[in-house]
Formats: sequence, structure tokens, C-alpha cells
Amino acid sequence: MLDHIRQLVRAARDHGAPIIHAPLVIDPANKQGWLAHLTFGKVFTRGTVRAEVTPGLFETVDKVVRGRIAFDAFVASDFEELLRAGDIERLYFCGITTEFCVAMTMRSAMRLGLKSTLVSDCTATRNRRIQRRVERSFEPNLLSSREAIEQITGRSVETSY
Repeated sequence: MLDHIRQLVRAARDHGAPIIHAPLVIDPANKQGWLAHLTFGKVFTRGTVRAEVTPGLFETVDKVVRGRIAFDAFVASDFEELLRAGDIERLYFCGITTEFCVAMTMRSAMRLGLKSTLVSDCTATRNRRIQRRVERSFEPNLLSSREAIEQITGRSVETSY
């Protein structure tokens, strides 16, 4: 999954597309949102590896969503403002957990009228059955990373993964 995301992000950057990261980070000293209280601030905890953007994915030109407190990255964050300020109308969704964070955020984006695509091999969850169920629920807004790269760049690509 990470190799696929790295290739997609690299191709998107090379083509001038903005990259936005939406990390879910919980501050145990200032728990906000039901998830922080439910987990006692011990999941996605600020200052731990679970709250960091995966190495090799982030570059200083990327944007980062601030204020996220829920599975849905739009809840209580500046995500929508970042999209509007950047005049962004199309989103390609990557990340974990497909049935929670990715799917909930993508559904919100679609309700806002944003063209949204789930990149199947750039998302992951606990097991294949759940992954496939979510993928089926987003058809026809489902592409592989190769297909997404071709859509972004407008040309056929050979993948190296």
C-alpha cells in the first residue's frame, strides 16, 4: 500500500497537484471529540509514531489539515477551507482505515459536491472482506493507483511496484 501511495503522491506532485494530509492527532491533555474520550487519548496520541505522517509521504509544500478530532476529516477541522482556498474540486482518497476515516471523509466530500475517488490499492483496513465491501460501496468512484496516476497526468504509465 505504501509503495502505491508514494508513487501516486510523487506523480501528483510532479504534475502540480496539491497534496493534503489529514492526520488524526489526539492530545491527551486536551481531549476533543468522542473518539479522544472513548480511547482515553491513547490512540493517535500526539507525540507518538501513531500520530505521525508516514515517512516518505510528506514534503514541505504539502498542506496539513488542522483541528481534526474525528474519523471524518471534515469534522471540526480546516479541511473544507483548505480545499476552497486552493480551488480544489477533485480528491483522491488514500489512507487507513478504509471503512472509517477514508470512507467517512469521502462521503462528506461527495456531499459537498467534490469529485471524489477512492484509490483501492492506496487504502487499507483490518481484513480483505471489509476492504472489498467498502470498495463496492464506492463504485464507480474507485480506481487503482495506476489508473489514478493516468487520470491525473493524462498519460499511460508503467508502474514499478
